[in-house]
Amino acid sequence: MKRIWKENEGVSPVIATILMVAITVVLAAVLYVMVIGMTPTETIVSPLGLNKSGHTTTSVTLLVSSAPDGAMVEGTLFSLDHNNAIGIIDSAIIYAGNGAPVAWYNGTAWEYSGTTADTLHYSPGMKIVVSASAISSGDTLTISSAEGYFLTTETVI
Repeated sequence: MKRIWKENEGVSPVIATILMVAITVVLAAVLYVMVIGMTPTETIVSPLGLNKSGHTTTSVTLLVSSAPDGAMVEGTLFSLDHNNAIGIIDSAIIYAGNGAPVAWYNGTAWEYSGTTADTLHYSPGMKIVVSASAISSGDTLTISSAEGYFLTTETVI
């Protein structure tokens, strides 16, 4: 009588190793996506607290009365609604509570004095002086964060 059954050797060791590595990589990727999805995202839910302390025909001075934790200066954007048209912001200077200038915006980029972009946060007592070619009563100055550090703040001058 002839044997019909042959001995099956199974999958080669090389293919088995490749399959095990592939399954491990896929499981690691799935686990990574699940863990990242569980990480809470920080949401800033408050604007800068600003009080107008004065203005001229070319500048407005604001005092920071409150700021959300982690509200960094870097990425702050200014826009001016001047007589229902976009006004150009020439510069903005931020002074520390002691009156020393710590950052200034030249219309295109921030520069810092005695600190770096990743360490300068808004805090109560700071002063912001925004300059433009023309500022008049009734204009609206909008201050926002490109990085999402605080909600948009609008101040009517």
